[in-house]
Amino acid sequence: RTTGDALPVTAPAHSAASAAPPAPPTDAASRTPPAPPRPRRGQAWGVVVVSCILMGWSFGCLLSVSVFLRPLELQFGWERASTSLAYSCASAMTGVMGILMGRLVDRISVRPIVLTGAVGLGAGLVLLSRLSGLWQLYLLYGVMIGGLGGGCFLVPLLANVGLWFERHKGLVIGLVMAGQSLGGALMPA
Repeated sequence: RTTGDALPVTAPAHSAASAAPPAPPTDAASRTPPAPPRPRRGQAWGVVVVSCILMGWSFGCLLSVSVFLRPLELQFGWERASTSLAYSCASAMTGVMGILMGRLVDRISVRPIVLTGAVGLGAGLVLLSRLSGLWQLYLLYGVMIGGLGGGCFLVPLLANVGLWFERHKGLVIGLVMAGQSLGGALMPA
């Protein structure tokens, strides 16, 4: 109003229908959470370096079994086929656990999965020093080192580094995979 007279403000009449909460939005775009803030460039490259180290550690341990085949055969009298089966178990468990961890990483954070893998891999390595039976080799090397170590690192780390970069995704995933190969070359040495 231009006259400066203020009219009293009255609240609208309340009814049972107007007291109900508004209906949730039905379109998918309105339910999408907001994008996380962009990380600093150095932080993203730090994730790549740590991922390379973790992949090198896990797959270095996984691939170093060839160095220990002959000593295991001599120490325990096992046949080459029986001892080599541990590597086959580890490779199969890495693949199976990779699928499971890929589903899980879509639901929860990468951090607890990778932490579980690190604990499993470390515990497997420590317990291998107490090895006394072939079944223990299959369990410790096949399940703990291959399944937990390889499976909890491979897919989650590759998926994670891809999320940190909009450009150069192929390069950073390639660098992490190179860490895996580098670990395989350096660990048995």
